[in-house]
Amino acid sequence: MEDAGKPRKRSVCPEFRPEFRVPRLFPSSSPSPESAEFPVSPSFPGFTAIIVLMNEIAIERRGKKIASTLVPSEGLIGGDEQDMGLLRKMFEHAREYISSFSWCQGVLDSYFGGGVGGIFAVYFFHIQPSRSDVDPWIWIVVGDIPPAYLPLSDCESPPEVFETYIRGMGRWVEFARKAQARGEVPKDVPPIDLPATPEWAERINQRLRGLTLAVKPFFEKESGPLN
Repeated sequence: MEDAGKPRKRSVCPEFRPEFRVPRLFPSSSPSPESAEFPVSPSFPGFTAIIVLMNEIAIERRGKKIASTLVPSEGLIGGDEQDMGLLRKMFEHAREYISSFSWCQGVLDSYFGGGVGGIFAVYFFHIQPSRSDVDPWIWIVVGDIPPAYLPLSDCESPPEVFETYIRGMGRWVEFARKAQARGEVPKDVPPIDLPATPEWAERINQRLRGLTLAVKPFFEKESGPLN
C-alpha cells in the first residue's frame, strides 16, 4: 500500500487510515454495476484493456450524472449564516483530507451532498487519480466523527453514503467492544486511527446514535440512486 501522504492537522477525531485496496474503506459485498456489466476476461489479447477503458467511461458518465443532481461546493447555502460557515469549513476539511492521499493528484470539481453544519456532511469529489484502480469520483464524509472516503462504485447517493458509513462504523464499534486492540482488523471493519478499546467503542457508538437521530432525517428526504 502506498503512503497515504503527509500527516496534517486533525480536527475532532483522527482520520481513517486506508489499509487495504484503495479506495474501498468500506468493502462492498456485491460487485459494482460497472464490473457486473463489463466482466474482464483474459481470453483475448487486448480485450482486458478495452473493458477497463469501457468501465472508466461508464464510471465517469455515472459520476457526472450524479454530480448534476448536487450543489457545487462553491455554491454552498446553509440554513443560516452560522450553518453555512460550518459547512464551508467542513468542505475545506474534506478537500484537505482527500488531497492528503498520494493516489489523489488533484481535485477537479466538488459538490455538496447534504448534512448538518459542524456535525456531519457528505461531499462528492471529482479527482485526478494517480492510479488506474482508484475511482475518479469519491464521496467524502467529515464532521464530528472520523472522516472517511467511499468510491462511487460503492455508493451512488448521499443517503447510501450515510447508511454505509453508519454500518461500517457500527462494525468497528463491535470489534472494539471485544477489546481486540492487538488483533488484526477484519476486512469488513474500517480501520480508524483510534484505540480499539471498549471505552472508545462507547464514545463512537454515542456519536453514531446522535447521527441517526439528528442527521438521518435530512438524508431520508433525498432520493435513491439514479437509474
